[in-house]
Amino acid sequence: MASGDHVVVALAALILSVAHGASARDWSIVEDGLSANHWSSFVSQEAFDRTFFPGHIGFYNYDSLKAATGAPFGAFAMQGGPDDQKRELAAFFAQIKHESGGLTQQFEQNCNEECKKSYCAPSDRYPCSRDHPPYYMGRGPIQLSWNYNYGACGDYLGKALLRDPGLISNSAVTAFQTALWFWMQNGCHDSIRSGNFGATTRAINGDLECRSGSHWSEQGRQQMLARAGYYRTFCRELGVDPGNNLEC
Repeated sequence: MASGDHVVVALAALILSVAHGASARDWSIVEDGLSANHWSSFVSQEAFDRTFFPGHIGFYNYDSLKAATGAPFGAFAMQGGPDDQKRELAAFFAQIKHESGGLTQQFEQNCNEECKKSYCAPSDRYPCSRDHPPYYMGRGPIQLSWNYNYGACGDYLGKALLRDPGLISNSAVTAFQTALWFWMQNGCHDSIRSGNFGATTRAINGDLECRSGSHWSEQGRQQMLARAGYYRTFCRELGVDPGNNLEC
């Protein structure tokens, strides 16, 4: 790339960063390293419906995921070679399959009133109440939870998720965007690019499912193994080696 082109790219990146209000890393801004193959070239709508998420509810559809993976998440499954892209797709699909019951659940299951009220952590920036709604139990493909996650994700997307968490349930694009936000901002993208699927599980539910977690149990271990099983299956479907670091 010529030096003048770098200046243009840098200015464009700055404009995009301001437009998206990105206070940290904006994953839509990548000068080099984006693949020419969009992830959808590896997974067709038919494969999405029949192979990866058979029986998924209509709310979670292929076109909504494609729309969600545009800006500001342009780097998702778009960096490295085809095998890197396929591994990230397999990992993301495995995790959202596990979290949402195969894309059949929009809300956290078996979460009673006490459960809903429990997802409120003291925060000056993202205040919440345990006495009245809105509550911040798991929603969407990756089951986004806690007030601070709703607040930070909403800030990043420019959507009032802290005030109205129901927005995740009303728009499939928004729902997928919350999953992608968590994936990109919590190290899952970088972990799977370095070949560590187990680290994506640690980021999502490590306290309960990883041996280093303070609430780890055999039941949690079985959940972790189920995630790894989905990942192996999806890697096989995509024709890519899953690697070795599958557990945590």
